[in-house]
Amino acid sequence: MPKFTLVVLTGAAPGREEEFDDWYESVHIPDVLSVDGVVAAQRFEFVDVQGGDPPEPRQLVLYEVDAPNVRAVQEAFARAHAEWSQEPERHRSDSNGGKFCAWYFMPSSERFVAGVQPKP
Repeated sequence: MPKFTLVVLTGAAPGREEEFDDWYESVHIPDVLSVDGVVAAQRFEFVDVQGGDPPEPRQLVLYEVDAPNVRAVQEAFARAHAEWSQEPERHRSDSNGGKFCAWYFMPSSERFVAGVQPKP
């Protein structure tokens, strides 16, 4: 089980969805997965079933992180960003229109699974 989950809210600038999706999956996710401790990533798109105003940004990305602590991950990201800054045209995109929020979470309980009894 990962020790942390990096939760990211992001999304494309209007009219740039295809460009953003292509960059995110072909450049950004592979870049992030190259960072020490980041072991998996999955993107999610908002599904409007309740009506009302949709959230902005509309995409959620979950990164599974296996590291001794958040500081270790932040230091690994700092090293990666220094490397990525050598090729900003490849590693950065303005297709998200500046929409981005990120937080680290750690499990606060066991993972509960339907039909499986929790361990005593």
